[in-house]
Amino acid sequence: MPNDIYIHPTPAEQRLLEQQATARGMSIDDFVAWALRQALADTDTDLQLIIKH
Repeated sequence: MPNDIYIHPTPAEQRLLEQQATARGMSIDDFVAWALRQALADTDTDLQLIIKH
């Protein structure tokens, strides 16, 4: 079973998360999960390039 991840955004970060989630028609939880997946995928791609060269 996956572990829970808790974040504690500042008020300004919370507003930004709300704006970005609303712009994409997502809940904040869904947006944060999506953003983390994107960041991990980008990191994974970068690591693959580094390993190949």
